[in-house]
Amino acid sequence: MENDFDYFVEQFKKAITMIDEKYISVSMYQLPGKRYRERVYCYELYHQLRKLLDDDYEYMLDGELDKKAHPIIEKNIGAKIPDFVVHYRSYMEHNLVIIEVKSIKNIKDN
Repeated sequence: MENDFDYFVEQFKKAITMIDEKYISVSMYQLPGKRYRERVYCYELYHQLRKLLDDDYEYMLDGELDKKAHPIIEKNIGAKIPDFVVHYRSYMEHNLVIIEVKSIKNIKDN
């Protein structure tokens, strides 16, 4: 790929536009209205991204890649579980993108 980061950002933007409202806010049993569910949204975003990324794209898209007990990451930033990691597996110097998804409501509340 010519520029892997720019290509990923372009596909990411497209994937976001392809997510149906039913994956953004979810009705809950016996509760009025709908609630934002980050995990539901992330699963659909992952699905849309996988459909868009070319088969020959060199990087892997991994979802909820657990970094607990990672010898370098946990020591420096704690036990993290990012929503998405775009990287070459097993190579620290080839992390292209790390994404944590939060709804606007969650950002305001935290």
